[in-house]
Parts: sequence; structure tokens; C-alpha cells
Amino acid sequence: MASCTLTWFADRGFELTLEVTTDEVVLRLDAVPVPADGTAELGGGVELHRLDVLFKASVMIEGEPGQIREAQVRLVEGEGGPQLHLDARCEDVETGEILPLEAELAVAVPGEAPEAGGPRPKPLDEDELDWDDETTLEALVVGGPEASTPEGDPPEAGARGLKALLEALANIDDEDLPPEGLNEGLNGKHPARPTEPERSEGDQSMGAAEEAQGLLELLLRGENLELEEGCAVGALVEGTAAVLALELSPEAKASQLSSWLLDQDSVADLFIGDEDLAAILEQW
Repeated sequence: MASCTLTWFADRGFELTLEVTTDEVVLRLDAVPVPADGTAELGGGVELHRLDVLFKASVMIEGEPGQIREAQVRLVEGEGGPQLHLDARCEDVETGEILPLEAELAVAVPGEAPEAGGPRPKPLDEDELDWDDETTLEALVVGGPEASTPEGDPPEAGARGLKALLEALANIDDEDLPPEGLNEGLNGKHPARPTEPERSEGDQSMGAAEEAQGLLELLLRGENLELEEGCAVGALVEGTAAVLALELSPEAKASQLSSWLLDQDSVADLFIGDEDLAAILEQW
């Protein structure tokens, strides 16, 4: 199954929505800006911006969540009319294997799109994004496609939040920890799963920023996250909260969060694998 829709907006240029299915990969893009000022530039081929495909793409590889690393599109003339050539690289988050994906999809070119001179979307700068602005979160997170889940699987139980995990860890006495301590629990195959404390009916879920900060502090205390000298987790809260809000499986979310953290100037290193990080995220 394949579909492709190219839309032109006078104030922001091209946006691309598509779905491609192969024997191994299902790839969806939802309203991704295309950095071309008209049909001529699109005909030469352009690379989609990294943050746009990170937040507005959904990838399934052999039924398991994956992620798209990069994607280029080019408008070509086929035998039956215009086609959009897609060249993408998708990652299997379990194995790290990179799978190439190429496809040519029939597309209707918007009649109002100019040959050149229209608006060209600029790449998003992570350092300049206002993560407290609802419009930013809506554009990057809410506007992204929902991840597909195998038929019959329950939805992610994200409503529980990280609060229960953090409260339980804070209430565990040293003698209750295994001999290896908390750090071993985080770096082992399966992090220790604390009992969730009782809640009163009036308890409220933690805010997104508090959940993100709690997770970062948990990683920092467990020596799974190392910051550059003089830096604090506060600089990472907004971006982490945006990744945590994505409707993805824990495995895919862990992979995206790891990649994002390692790209930040304030992060010196990350000492936790995607599998272990996903196990923590599963306890939401």
C-alpha cells in the first residue's frame, strides 16, 4: 500500500504526507515541511529536515517500532505523470541495523505551487525552540503521526506518569536495595520495578516538565547520564518532555531520547542502553 499527498501553502510552502509499505518497513510521514521554494528545486531533490522527520514520522520494521534517520525527496516525471522519489534510511531500534527504503509514488503537484520563489521552510534549531510554548509542542509532537501498534495490543499506559517510580525509589531504604545498589538496577537487563505507592483520590499526575526532570535526575543519580561541567538537568527538561510526549512504544521513545540527549551540548555522555532505558519508560 502506498499513498502520497503534496500540498502547497502560500505562507509556508510544500508539506508532504505519505505512507509506504514494503515487505519489511511501514513508513508514514504526516504534514512534513519540504524545504523547496518551488517545483524546480524539488525536482533537483531536497533533504527533509532532521527534527521534522524525527517528530512527524512513524516507522515499523517487521512489526516492531523503528525510526527514520534521514530522508530525501525528489519530484520526477514518470510514465504515468509526476512521481515523488523517496530515499530514506530507517533504523531498527532493537538491532541498530539501518535499512534503506526507496520508492516512487504517484503524486499530484499543486497547481498553485510556483516554479521558484516561494517560501522555503527553515530547519528547526533545537536551541532556539521555546518548549514552553504550546504552539511549538503542538507543531512538533501533537502534529506527528501516531505509531502503529500490532492488532490487539493495548495502548501505552502513559497516564501513570513517572511519579510512581520516583516516589518509590525515594522511599526505598538502602537495606532494601540489592547488594549491587541502584546503579546496578539501572544498568542490568531489567531495572528494579518498585511497588507503586498508594494514592489518594485527589492526587494529580505530574506535569510534563516534572516528569522529564524526574527522569533526568534518576539517570543522573544512577550514573547513567553525565553532564558537562557546570551544566544542570534544567537545560534538558523541555526537550526531554517533548520526546516523552510522543505516542511511541517505549523502545522507539528510548532510542529517540538517547539520540536527542547525545546531541545536546550540555550532555557529556550517556551510559544506558536503549533496552534498559525502555524498561524504565515502560513503568510509566
